[in-house]
Amino acid sequence: PAAMPASEEEVGLYCHGSHVAGLAIGGQNNRLGCSGIAPECSWIPIALGNYPWSTIRILEGVLYAVYRGADVINLSVGGISPLMAQLPLGDQVAISQVAGKRGETVWDYIVEIANRNNCIICKASGNESAFMGLDFMNRSDLVINVEAVDNQGIKADFSNFGVVDEVGIHYSAVAAPGVKLWSVSDKRCAPYWLLSGTKVSVKEGFQEMDGTSMAAPVVTGAVALLKSKNKDLTAAQARKILIMTGKQTDTQNRIGPTIQIRDALDATGKGDMLNFDDLMNDHDKLLGKWRSTHEINLVNTTTGEKLDEMWCYFIFNSTFAGMLEFHAIHTKQVYTAPVSVKWGTNQLTIIQHGDAVSSKGDKIYKDDFVCRPNKERLLETSCQRNGKERYTFLLEKVN
Repeated sequence: PAAMPASEEEVGLYCHGSHVAGLAIGGQNNRLGCSGIAPECSWIPIALGNYPWSTIRILEGVLYAVYRGADVINLSVGGISPLMAQLPLGDQVAISQVAGKRGETVWDYIVEIANRNNCIICKASGNESAFMGLDFMNRSDLVINVEAVDNQGIKADFSNFGVVDEVGIHYSAVAAPGVKLWSVSDKRCAPYWLLSGTKVSVKEGFQEMDGTSMAAPVVTGAVALLKSKNKDLTAAQARKILIMTGKQTDTQNRIGPTIQIRDALDATGKGDMLNFDDLMNDHDKLLGKWRSTHEINLVNTTTGEKLDEMWCYFIFNSTFAGMLEFHAIHTKQVYTAPVSVKWGTNQLTIIQHGDAVSSKGDKIYKDDFVCRPNKERLLETSCQRNGKERYTFLLEKVN
């Protein structure tokens, strides 16, 4: 009955799940006062049963979604022992490196299956204010692990974290709002939440909730939008786009950058490639913004040390000239240089004029880019320095 408060079991069964789903894909323009991040995307509701859930039940739910064609999966589940969370950070990190290895191996296999089926997993990092690596499901670099921030962009006091630069660990992907988020809930839950002092709209069935469980579906909805733009987007690509376009709103609390959905959408290619023969017949097809189909390593030219990873962009406003941009993923620096285009019969050359320079004055040495058809007749771009090939990529349309 609607007047009866929900039990704790029911809160986990449908109150929490409804709120999470509403944040990701709740409908818009319904005069109810709430919308999800990706309101026009379809969804597959999967119930894991009564709380607490076993690991095998979680894995079964993931596989169920993967094999029924899900493009992105939200996992607002998990947890870390409160006793572990009370240990010094160094001990937490040390334990995470040796504990749960069997579970980690199984989880990595499940993630691999999802990846092979072009499905991206977004997971809440947990609410113990602890190092997220204590949960073996937070260790994969093919999962988008999500931390929670407040409305100032500062880590929520409950949110787990994953950046420990001292030992080279970076389990974090991105952060998202996770404090006092307003979303749909089953009306049977309202009496329970009213008793607990939570803000509730009983008539419409909305309420506030806190947690990385709420931050995760914000990111899941964002990834759904990215996949709507480019259905072939991989987990690694989506993760790096979100990190690259995110804004580091909290540098003190060991979390990833806060997602910027519009910027992530702008940086996501459509999957459209340049056909070499079409381009030779119509040079205007070069106009617009193009991005390398994979990221490029930024390397110290003296030591050979990898410094960062970058996306390469070309922006052409004419068929003879444009701009080159290297977007560094981790440092967020953007290096720019003007370019010109030399058209040939069987190739075109993009000539870089001077070193690419960032706003901080850092430089990437001058390269030229020779573009020829690959075996599928797509335009393949070869980066060359002093006549030697350094790397190749295809160009993907951005807008």
